[in-house]
Amino acid sequence: MRKFQKSEVKEAVDGSFGYVSHVAKKLNCDWTTADKNIKKFNLQNDLEVQHEILMDQVEGALIKKIKEGDTAAIIFFLKTRGKKRGYVERIETNMM
Repeated sequence: MRKFQKSEVKEAVDGSFGYVSHVAKKLNCDWTTADKNIKKFNLQNDLEVQHEILMDQVEGALIKKIKEGDTAAIIFFLKTRGKKRGYVERIETNMM
């Protein structure tokens, strides 16, 4: 098994969208090896930051679609973020 340097793993984490499988592909290794190296070099936070960057980009694309009047994007947003204002498909109940 090849030994990776921290700088190699960090570089692979950057631009990985927060997915270990992307890191593994960049390092040309399997998922388990990539995951072990991320943990070994304490890069879990870096991986999470990459995921948050992706989420920001995706949310930005959704906002753009909403501004363009895309009905599906508007409905999706209201169903997922408009619940407090009554935009729900079904009534949710909490059974105790």
